[in-house]
Amino acid sequence: AILGVADISRVYVAHPAEKYEVGQKVELAVKKIYSNPIKVSLSRKMMLPGWESIDKRFSTGKIVPGIIKGKIPTGVFVEISESFEGLAEDLPEGKAYNYGDRVKVSILTIDKKREKIKLRVIENN
Repeated sequence: AILGVADISRVYVAHPAEKYEVGQKVELAVKKIYSNPIKVSLSRKMMLPGWESIDKRFSTGKIVPGIIKGKIPTGVFVEISESFEGLAEDLPEGKAYNYGDRVKVSILTIDKKREKIKLRVIENN
């Protein structure tokens, strides 16, 4: 059986060690069964809540912890759960953010139709 990196989470994962340790037990779904050669493709992502459930956990104005998962010239991508990440632009002047940094963010907007979350970094943890 194989669990591909793209099937670990709904948000970007660079390496499986970011989410799991050897020997750790996790719930997985069978994604596909191949007959020749015999192998099973697994998915953790299929077990996670999708955009239809975002209103149950997050709302505009809520402050949540997050982890920096990527940088672009205009901002940073912040993972706020295993299912969701958003873009934080207009970063505070003079602060450097790196992959893996823990931050607190305020949710500015949630666009379910376009599957986008706009955030504002309010402090480093």
